[in-house]
Amino acid sequence: MQIMKKLFHIIEVLTPNYDKLAHVYWGFIYAIIGLLIGRLIDFYHLTYILPLALGTIKEYYDYKDYGKFDLLDLIFTIAPGVIIYFMI
Repeated sequence: MQIMKKLFHIIEVLTPNYDKLAHVYWGFIYAIIGLLIGRLIDFYHLTYILPLALGTIKEYYDYKDYGKFDLLDLIFTIAPGVIIYFMI
C-alpha cells in the first residue's frame, strides 16, 4: 500500500493545475488556427506566432486586471504551437 501512496503522490505532483491545462488547450487551438492560416498564405511561423500574440495579450489583460503577468502561463500557451511547428 505504501508504494501506491507514493505513486499517487508522484502523479499528483506531476499533474499541472487546471489553469495551466487551460493554457495548453487554448494554445493548441490557436496553433491549429495559425497552422491553417499559415498553409493558406505559405507562412508556417503563424503556428507559434499566433499563440504567442494571443497569449501575450491575455497575460497583458491579466496584468491590468489582477496585477500579475504570469510567464509560465504564457509558456504553456506557446508550447503547443512550438511543438506543432517542429513536427511539420
